[in-house]
Amino acid sequence: MMPKVDDGKGSVENSKFDGMRDHICLPVTHPFMMKNNKVIKQVFHYLNHDQFNR
Repeated sequence: MMPKVDDGKGSVENSKFDGMRDHICLPVTHPFMMKNNKVIKQVFHYLNHDQFNR
C-alpha cells in the first residue's frame, strides 16, 4: 500500500523536493500521465510561466 495519496506508482509526497517553485496534483494515474491532455497543457504552461495554471 502506498502512503497517503499516490498515482499508482509513487506517493505525492515523494514527488516533492526542496527548492520546488510549484506543485500540483491532477486526477490521472502514472501510466497514462504522459498522454493526458491536462498534464501536457500544465507542463507547457509551467515551462512558459514558471508556475502551473490553477
